Amino acid sequence: MIAKRYNKEGEAGVGDGRHHNRGAEPILNEVQQAQLLQALQAPVDESGLWNGRKVADWMSRVLERRVAPQRGWEYLKQMEFRLRLPRPEHQQQDPMELQAWKKNCLSE
Repeated sequence: MIAKRYNKEGEAGVGDGRHHNRGAEPILNEVQQAQLLQALQAPVDESGLWNGRKVADWMSRVLERRVAPQRGWEYLKQMEFRLRLPRPEHQQQDPMELQAWKKNCLSE
C-alpha cells in the first residue's frame, strides 16, 4: 500500500495525511446544541437528572434517527454536566439517633 503510494506520488505519498483530515461533522449543529443546553437546564423526569441514555433519546427525537447512548454521554460531558446524586439514606433511621451520631463525629 505504502509502496504503491510512493511509486505513484513520490515522497509526498508516504507522509502522514491524518493532519489534513478534519474528522466527521458533529451530530448536532450549533442550533441543536443550544437547544440541548437549554433542555439540560430543566429536569428531565421525576429524578430530575440527565444521563447519557436520556440525552441520546432527546437527540433521537430531534434528529429523527437512533442515537447511541454513548453519543448522549459524550455531549453531556462536552457541555460539562455531571451526575450529582446525593448519597442514599437509610429508610428506617431514627432522626434523633442520627443527630447524636453527627454530633459525636464532629466533636472527635
